[in-house]
Amino acid sequence: LPGNDVSGLSMLKVFPNPAQEMATVAFPAGGQAEGQVELFSATGQLLRTVPVQSGDREISLSLGQYPAGLYTVGWRSRDGAMLSIQKLIIQRN
Repeated sequence: LPGNDVSGLSMLKVFPNPAQEMATVAFPAGGQAEGQVELFSATGQLLRTVPVQSGDREISLSLGQYPAGLYTVGWRSRDGAMLSIQKLIIQRN
């Protein structure tokens, strides 16, 4: 990101984890959140993209349509750089 130092950004947080119907993705304080959050299957297939606006502190992900398993949540900047990745477990009762 020209003009922005992304080296100091801490990881995004995904909670609850494991999750069932919904998960919250929280961005680091002071970070430029603008870009998108991406949800990937265990095999790396992109399942969902959620736009993130500048100033957003967190977004909610609806997970009800996905089967139980291991997923990856990625936070991508506007210019396409992957800023942070977290694992997410979806559980079903």
